[in-house]
Amino acid sequence: MTHPELIARLEKFFAENKSPSNKIVPTSFNPNDPILRGFPIPLDWKWTSCEQSLISFKSTGVMMRLPLFWQLEIPLFNACKNSGSFIFVSDRGNMPLAAEAIRTARIDCVVTDTEDADAFSSFLAEKSAPKPRSWIIIHRAILPSTPLPHIAGDVGAQEVHLFPGVPILVQCNVLHSLDTALFHVHPDFTWHEESNTVSSCADIPVPLRDYPLPFTIKRIRRCECGQDVVASPTL
Repeated sequence: MTHPELIARLEKFFAENKSPSNKIVPTSFNPNDPILRGFPIPLDWKWTSCEQSLISFKSTGVMMRLPLFWQLEIPLFNACKNSGSFIFVSDRGNMPLAAEAIRTARIDCVVTDTEDADAFSSFLAEKSAPKPRSWIIIHRAILPSTPLPHIAGDVGAQEVHLFPGVPILVQCNVLHSLDTALFHVHPDFTWHEESNTVSSCADIPVPLRDYPLPFTIKRIRRCECGQDVVASPTL
């Protein structure tokens, strides 16, 4: 299944389901993508990898700095609720207010993407402002060459999303480290090593079948948690 084939299947799905009872996330990280479509996921989808990270970090307050276009505010709100933390949605352009929230409002975890993590951590260092105790950083699968942000010394988790809200690579508690890019394939997907493609194994309205990853991953070793560890030379 190529990306154009996926777009065709999505168009057919929405033509046949005028009022689909699903949550919709975008098929692109670019709001100006000319072939942008909605990708349906179940209404009860939970961002479990994020929730598990928040529990592991014992987060109190969580700052969301992801683009609102990604449609992850509600899944993150639910992850915060289930982990016992509160959520603060931060305007990415207002870094002074975000820094003040970390200083005064018990914000100890920031959820953002690679680009903003680098910029925001640089801003905090430049202003000698307090840094969050932990980070959850989302890589865009279309930008596998983006360097990891240099925020050494903090604990954190990384994920790679195929589309916004569709995690394809995640980390367990053992792999939570911002200075290494080692992952597990998300349990909702099966990775076909020889073809470097993935297929959905979860019950979703439009399953992916042999969908090519936009970057190469390779199997590294077995993790202490029992899952295979994979890495990408470009991450």
